[in-house]
Amino acid sequence: MHSFIEDPPTWLAAVAVIAVVTYSLGDFIMTPTYVPDSYYEFADVRHALGIPHTGDVLSNGAFAIIAIWGLFMVYRARDRVVVKPGLALSLTTFFAAVFLVTFGSGYFHLDPGPDRIFLDCLLISLAAGAILATLLIDRWTPSQKGALLTFAATMAFAIAGLWHVTATGDLRLYALTQAAPLIVALVCAMNWNSPQHLIPGWRLLFLALLYAGAKAAEVYDWELFAEFDWLSGHNLKHLLAASAAAMAVPSRRHS
Repeated sequence: MHSFIEDPPTWLAAVAVIAVVTYSLGDFIMTPTYVPDSYYEFADVRHALGIPHTGDVLSNGAFAIIAIWGLFMVYRARDRVVVKPGLALSLTTFFAAVFLVTFGSGYFHLDPGPDRIFLDCLLISLAAGAILATLLIDRWTPSQKGALLTFAATMAFAIAGLWHVTATGDLRLYALTQAAPLIVALVCAMNWNSPQHLIPGWRLLFLALLYAGAKAAEVYDWELFAEFDWLSGHNLKHLLAASAAAMAVPSRRHS
């Protein structure tokens, strides 16, 4: 099967998707967006086992479970991973960052506030840059030099987003660093089940949908907690985001 980079109809569809997303984000891109003070008022204020905001803290454990599984599978699938230069580096960085999110996000949720959010955002940025590099390397199969440049560029892009929000408070570039992997994942998903790719298209589709669901759950934090009583929107966000990361776990054999 030819790579989708050689398939004109697929490229036309990809351009159409990017055009629609860009148009939809137009107003967002042009209007500065800042973190509201109410962001730090999470619905889950339960205090159990000596842990404040218990659900928001403990639900981060899902990231550690997925990350350990992911790192183990990267090692088991190393005969497939090393075929494409740079994949081992980007995937290992991604799952290492996801693992550390457990502690960065957990620390933040123990006492939510602007003084604790930087570490959480840093680790999310590293994970976003690494998964974007993984998608680009897996689909375009560049040379060793190209793979390293791709990895460096995506990580620089992610760090730039973090620096921008830290320096100005404006969330736009930081949000774009999280949206970019989702857009690329949707484009790559058009090549549904190509055996030469480490992560098949159907899993990339679920990766994008699950992470989009996580962001939606975050918005409806209070509403979901009022509805279920035992599960807040932010609890669910962590679980869905971890499930999205699971979609990037490589299989030992071709899918």
